[in-house]
Amino acid sequence: MISFPRTSAFVRLPALLACLGLALGLGLAAPSSASANPGLEGGRNLALGGATRASATGASAFYANPAAMSMSRSIEVATDYQAAVERNSHGFGIAAVDSMNSPRVALGLGYSTMIGVPKIGFQELGAESPRELKMSHRAQEVGLGLSVVILKRWLVLGVKPKYQSSSLRFVDSDEVRRDAQPTLHAFGVDVGASMSILGWVNLAFVGYNLNGPKEPAYTADTGPKLDPFELEPGSFDPKYLPRISDYPRGFAHGVAVLPFRSLRLSINFDGAYDVTTYAADDKFIRKTYGGSGEYILGKLAVRLGGGWDSRGRGSEDDRGYISGGIGVLKEATPGKVGLVATVGFSRDLSGLLPQTYLGANVGLRFNPGF
Repeated sequence: MISFPRTSAFVRLPALLACLGLALGLGLAAPSSASANPGLEGGRNLALGGATRASATGASAFYANPAAMSMSRSIEVATDYQAAVERNSHGFGIAAVDSMNSPRVALGLGYSTMIGVPKIGFQELGAESPRELKMSHRAQEVGLGLSVVILKRWLVLGVKPKYQSSSLRFVDSDEVRRDAQPTLHAFGVDVGASMSILGWVNLAFVGYNLNGPKEPAYTADTGPKLDPFELEPGSFDPKYLPRISDYPRGFAHGVAVLPFRSLRLSINFDGAYDVTTYAADDKFIRKTYGGSGEYILGKLAVRLGGGWDSRGRGSEDDRGYISGGIGVLKEATPGKVGLVATVGFSRDLSGLLPQTYLGANVGLRFNPGF
């Protein structure tokens, strides 16, 4: 299994920049987005553009790939915050992962919630001017992760059953609170597998929301239910209302190249496939591909990522994005407490209405010394 780096690790800066540039360049052209609560990916996952499934550990693994919780030995409790700036959405989460008390079993427990206030626009029948309406977008998730080492240093399997809910509401002209789409209350499940090839390469395979997926808020042909308002045909303007399903059923794969057989340098490539969001468009599959690189020098982690999101049919709504961030890592020596702190961002480089995501993470690591 993978171990975290020692603080004496050192690689020349030009080599680091070359590796990160390679990861970003390939990511923008080919094999992302970690699939947790719709408003929260986790600090490391956000900074690496979601291309983390094969190199995630601890709380990052709880969000991205439950099997990867067993890929290193640690006890970690982490809190996360993430903001989607343009659509006024905020996500909060806390996760605890223990892969130290048992050499073969890791457990994780987490809760996350998202509070959003996006706006939409439309023209009412008979009205002289367009109208803007503020929506209330809420989601929350609580999950229990379990990963089991099947073949030591080779193969790990994981599962994360969870309860998830999502709602989209508005207040009408009579101050009555109404649902714009059916509220989701469901038990979902994520499954994952992680493989290590002699410590040099990690492979990951993940299935998200295999049970309890949710339809998107609107499609190319239908918008949210806005009764009692009567809309002029074709006047609905979603603005920053998310087009992507809050909980899409999807599948993903990832590969992490580890030149030093440790996480002090990882080069990651991920691909993800969403079969829910554009199912109404002749079952079109949304594809996201990303690449990222992370270098850890002593207590400092430098992260860079990027990728491409196909969205729906055609290229007019495709998005390219770049991400990055830094982290501070203080390892937990036996009997001591360590610290993890991360800041990161992700920004669209193309597509309609580009969006900016900001995230921060603070966590504690524990080492009882056994």
